[in-house]
Amino acid sequence: MHSTTSKSSSAPPLLQPSPARLTELSHAACEYVQRATSLDLDHSEESLAYVDHYLRLVRAGDPLRPEVADLVAAAMGVYLGETLIARFGGRWLAIPMDPSQAEAADTPVLDSIDDPSGWRVELEAAPLICDPVLWAQRALRSEEDDDSDDDDSEGGLHAPPSLMEQLHAALARLPPVSEEYFYSLTGRFETISYLVEILASLRAAEEDTEADSDNAANPQ
Repeated sequence: MHSTTSKSSSAPPLLQPSPARLTELSHAACEYVQRATSLDLDHSEESLAYVDHYLRLVRAGDPLRPEVADLVAAAMGVYLGETLIARFGGRWLAIPMDPSQAEAADTPVLDSIDDPSGWRVELEAAPLICDPVLWAQRALRSEEDDDSDDDDSEGGLHAPPSLMEQLHAALARLPPVSEEYFYSLTGRFETISYLVEILASLRAAEEDTEADSDNAANPQ
């Protein structure tokens, strides 16, 4: 029998992005939007509409250099992630690059956690892990950049396998939306809100079932 100590020591360490780097990118998002639109972001859910307006302006303009596009997507993704955490609770996680990929990129594995593309948000209100930087990257793409072979089935959203069938069924019940809304940060946020409500309902139903079972097994 293994001891608790041996189990915990074998668990991978929890890695998180630097708070200073998260703050820097969140502030950058506010600056980009304010300069382009004269609109001020206040980290509210409603302010995501301003971010979507900014992204539409960027898509309609001259193509961004790849390094600039990456920076803009990281800033907007962090802003979305911080908004999700403010609403649902949670924390940022840093997923280091696969060792083989890190070796090919000549990047140490632990150094790769500084790459925003490896950052995720783990929600507190529901067992969901989101990839807001990926969502911002996809929202930033123009139609000309869109790859028809790009598979959005994962969607930058992960849940325990036991819940995926129920979540897919819940998503299938949503009414059709435009492609622009689907990829917008507002659309992503509202989808997460819906899934959090669904998971809360499922959890409540399970607790009621367990309570009924306990009452049946232990009648007063």
